[in-house]
Amino acid sequence: MEYIPGSEQSRIYVTSHSEFSKLHARDVQRILRQRLILVHGNPIDFDYGWDLDSFGRIYDVDKRTTVHGGFLSCQLIFGLKSGSVGTKFDAYKPQTRHHQGTLRELHKISTSFSKEECPPLNAISLSSHKRNLYFPCQFGSLASHEVAQSRIPSGYDDVFDVPELKVHMEWSLIGTRGTVSSLHMDSEGMGTAVVVLKGSKYWIAVTRFGEDDFICSVDSLGPSWNPYFVNEGDNANRYRFEGMHLQQGDMLWV
Repeated sequence: MEYIPGSEQSRIYVTSHSEFSKLHARDVQRILRQRLILVHGNPIDFDYGWDLDSFGRIYDVDKRTTVHGGFLSCQLIFGLKSGSVGTKFDAYKPQTRHHQGTLRELHKISTSFSKEECPPLNAISLSSHKRNLYFPCQFGSLASHEVAQSRIPSGYDDVFDVPELKVHMEWSLIGTRGTVSSLHMDSEGMGTAVVVLKGSKYWIAVTRFGEDDFICSVDSLGPSWNPYFVNEGDNANRYRFEGMHLQQGDMLWV
């Protein structure tokens, strides 16, 4: 449980759901100052599958969303007839294009091809809703938006138009086999917890070698951190890369 700064010790603290449930919130926070936390065997409230019923628990299957991957290659098959597949330009980066589609279309494409033929498709940033996912975590005090929302008196949010925070703080991803995300920092460096509901995900975490072993700062990777040039110069000696194959029920705190 203790981390030895400057050592070859893994940055990943691995525990089971039963052991993690016994930890006090302050112990969890103390671990997160220096390490990531990987919790195995978290209970899932629904048996998710690759079907529209499961997709519908996560997001509106007929609502347009951003889909990364080979979506345009499939547009010739499905999109031209319905005209429902489109491209959205990023307002801040005009050169960046985000393919737009629905989960129903994603499901149709993915089930029309074999696993080997289906292009990698990744529906990202599916905002959460009140009816949606149960998050298997007992430490609400670690999520300030959950605490704030729970303490709003009944009816107060409607009378004073208090916004629902969950849709801005929680989201889901749905991806086919072989989808890849480029190296990035989640939520602008703020703490993120991810739970695998179905399937698996290989996750590579990056931390920095150096005198300051705390990783709880948004500057923990250094002012010169650039994920697109992580292999240049002496960067390979400045950062540590650790891989985790996350399975169903695994929860990773980063």
